[in-house]
Amino acid sequence: MINGKLYINGEFKDSIDKKTFDVTDPYTLKVIGKQADASDKDIKEAIDGAVESFKSWKKTSAYDRGKMLRKLHDMVLENEKELAEIITMEQGKPLSEAIGEVRYGASYIAWYAEEGIRIKGDILSPTNISMRMSVLKEPVGPVGIITPWNFPVSMFIRKMAPALAAGCTVIIKPAEETPLIAYKFFQLVDKAGFPKGVCQLLTGDPVKIGKLLMEEERIRKISFTGSTEVGK
Repeated sequence: MINGKLYINGEFKDSIDKKTFDVTDPYTLKVIGKQADASDKDIKEAIDGAVESFKSWKKTSAYDRGKMLRKLHDMVLENEKELAEIITMEQGKPLSEAIGEVRYGASYIAWYAEEGIRIKGDILSPTNISMRMSVLKEPVGPVGIITPWNFPVSMFIRKMAPALAAGCTVIIKPAEETPLIAYKFFQLVDKAGFPKGVCQLLTGDPVKIGKLLMEEERIRKISFTGSTEVGK
């Protein structure tokens, strides 16, 4: 039995109201874990933390951000079997495919760790020769990431890695059917040494969490993959 927690401001914690929801094996329908169900206060705390940590994370050099991502990449591959077993247990994917998904997700981390270093601006030709025109690319701000159950680790990695590489902070909301793999992945995030508040994990009601993220003006971008119902 896995007792999954939220990850807010660099700490694993239960929801403030101590609510949880069951996670079941789709084959046996047996309960295999309990996951913290984020309250409104938990969601607000995560948003506040992501906003505050963005102030320093955006000033961290792309080389240092890439170094942390490469460390996370190595840790994912070192723990691929355990990660894959959790995917199989809560999502039902064959173990060989689950291992493939973990490796696939890790490849995104490696890619964006390098691509972040190569973010470049532009020098434009001005209409007036007395002017100089340049474009500087900057991180947009805290990003909310909502993902489905069918690729429960690679889907949020492919959204999370580029955001972190660009200098954005992230709040991850995985599908309620498959939160345990996200909880396990965030244990690696914690060990990789990302600063407090840069990566946040919220689990629970998708409508409630999605609504609060969408209504919060300080969340500057939302990346969503999921059902039409939740999208609406």
